[in-house]
Amino acid sequence: MAGNTQTPAGWRVVRLGEVATLQRGVDLPIQDRVPGSVPVYGSNGILGTHVQTLHPGPGVITGRSGSIGVVYFSTGPYWLLNTTLYVRDFHGNSERFIYYLLSQLKLERFAASTGVPSLNRNFVHPEPVPLPPLPEQRAIAAVLDSIDDAIERTEAVITATERLRDALLHQLLTRGVPGWHTQWKDVPGIGTIPAAWDVVRLGDVVTIASGQSDPKEAKFQDSLFVAPDDIESGTGRLINRRTVAEAHAISGKYRFDKFEVLYSKIRPYLMKVYRPHESGLCSADIYPLRPKSMLEAAYLALVLLSLSFTDYTRTCSDRTGIPKINRIDLFKYRLTLPSLPEQRTIAAVLGGVDGAITRAWEECDMLRSLKEATADALLTGRVPIGVLV
Repeated sequence: MAGNTQTPAGWRVVRLGEVATLQRGVDLPIQDRVPGSVPVYGSNGILGTHVQTLHPGPGVITGRSGSIGVVYFSTGPYWLLNTTLYVRDFHGNSERFIYYLLSQLKLERFAASTGVPSLNRNFVHPEPVPLPPLPEQRAIAAVLDSIDDAIERTEAVITATERLRDALLHQLLTRGVPGWHTQWKDVPGIGTIPAAWDVVRLGDVVTIASGQSDPKEAKFQDSLFVAPDDIESGTGRLINRRTVAEAHAISGKYRFDKFEVLYSKIRPYLMKVYRPHESGLCSADIYPLRPKSMLEAAYLALVLLSLSFTDYTRTCSDRTGIPKINRIDLFKYRLTLPSLPEQRTIAAVLGGVDGAITRAWEECDMLRSLKEATADALLTGRVPIGVLV
């Protein structure tokens, strides 16, 4: 939490242990782990439920080991494991204010540096924190709650839209654009599809570049580099943009260009697909797939992101070590092939939905940044709560 050179009138600087006494959680014996309605918290959040109540709530819980310093709030009764610490006594302070205060403190910085990392309450309790009067605590919590509510609503919209997208993708890849077809045919292993569509093997409509390039060559240093970890699972988005030089790539890599689709061949259940807008190099764990003339790259990317294709890859990649799909199995996959105009229309429809999801994520990120800045300003007293309410 950012420091404050002057404590606002009516505020006090106290030790954290004076306003929020932390206590370690209690493990449930295996024979007593009976599912019920009471949430059981571990360091990663709710792990299950139980029939008994350890604490009546409301409660503030943080990870002691594992996900150290992550803070959770329970509105009602709860149980918690010894991988957590919880606020045993709020000393008359607002529970929601204490929740935000602990969240802003970045408790992971108090973890023991030797042995197995863990959060020791004795390291946390002496930390000096600014404490406003109870009415201001409640007002600060109310402002931050309103931002949290907006974040939750936006996340709910994203979840609903992503479900719509999955259903729409399946519909478009099997039934085509609504209103475009009146005749149908049954294809064994695929189902009912438009009569005008073809069914082809992936290997009939794409190629994979052979040979690798040396990333140490000067001409590649400023080029985009893509590895599986740079691609977001299931969305087709690049989440980590870096150059070949920034990636410190040294072993042989595949070249790709903007006409290809990148597909991660390891852990195919993660559905990592990316359509680049420029040329570059990619990890040897990625297939750069170049569509032939009868296949649009945008449509190919949708096929690779479909549940049908992912289910197929699971049947091909169950083996020892890291799950992986080889070229032979990849090329055997059967996909529906509409006309090029319909492929483009399908891609445009899904592109519109993806655009809405991207904008919602951007709004969510903006709200999280707003919350971070607002929490820092209000919890330190740098901005009086009266300015905002």
